[in-house]
Amino acid sequence: MRLIARRDRLVLEQQRKGISMSFRASAAINELSIRRPLQIALISMGFITSSCGGAAVGSTSTTSQTTVKVKTTYVTTSIPPVTTTTSPAVSATSPQSVPATPTLGLSNIYSGGLGFGEVEPTKIYLGGDPTGLLSKVQWSTWGGSSANGVGVGEYVGPSQVVAQGKLETATVVAFDLGSCNGIYAYQKVEWYFPGEGETFNPAHAITTCLFFGQPPS
Repeated sequence: MRLIARRDRLVLEQQRKGISMSFRASAAINELSIRRPLQIALISMGFITSSCGGAAVGSTSTTSQTTVKVKTTYVTTSIPPVTTTTSPAVSATSPQSVPATPTLGLSNIYSGGLGFGEVEPTKIYLGGDPTGLLSKVQWSTWGGSSANGVGVGEYVGPSQVVAQGKLETATVVAFDLGSCNGIYAYQKVEWYFPGEGETFNPAHAITTCLFFGQPPS
């Protein structure tokens, strides 16, 4: 009986020890399941440090400080020199005077005349009979040593009178460019009829500057 009772006590003790160890193992597992995620969270938040060999967890939290060195790079930009261009000095001397556009003689050269004293007149009239009128004048040149144009005038043949004259195309030439009593002008003009075989003859020209050799009044 004593042996049986002793055996029973041993069995009970072993059972109690087994229950205690099982309880401790379960508690350890529970603690590990709680502590491990917390440890991972603390590591990610920087409250504790982690190494390859494992995690060190203590009653006192240690804050890890990380020093970051920032490298400053200075960029030097070269600025090209500025070239200053100096404009040439403007001469204060007035430009050379350009002669005015010449006129056809003086305006009061003939009594009742037309076109004199004008630039490129469209009508030239000496006054008097129709043979002294040239109308519808169109100039092809003006301002040079001579001026040339065409117009319509009355042609009277050598053996004809004025009443027998007829209108024909005439060529007109103004020339002898110079100063006419201080006026820059063509001092002579002539028109002729190429259709009647006539040609330019300076000896037949009409003066536009002086009247009968005397200055105009």
